[in-house]
Amino acid sequence: MTFEIWHRRLGHAGAETITGIINSGLVDGLEVTGPTELKALYEDYIYGTHTIYPFHNSTTTETDPLECVYIDIWGPASILLTSGSKYFMLIVDGTTSYRTVYFLPLKSTDAMLGAFKDFYCQAE
Repeated sequence: MTFEIWHRRLGHAGAETITGIINSGLVDGLEVTGPTELKALYEDYIYGTHTIYPFHNSTTTETDPLECVYIDIWGPASILLTSGSKYFMLIVDGTTSYRTVYFLPLKSTDAMLGAFKDFYCQAE
């Protein structure tokens, strides 16, 4: 098989890694026909191996409760809960990490707003 096929079969391992495996005889039957180099770099590979630079320290952190609230809605569930709910809504306060889960029968504006109002009253 070609070097490129082994590259794919070994989870897109680097050329140096595959060459090292071949030279040390770690894998029985790993025989390469043709040149032992990768001819082209794939676009996904190029984007996947980019270095991520650190973020600047210009981010702001919350200092007061309820300054920033994070909401995640999940559903619909394949099985109804005993309460008849198919969705749940997780609400987390960014400062205190106070969190609450609300089970919702519908993914509607009224149901989500009611859950948020309840969260806000409890958090205050």
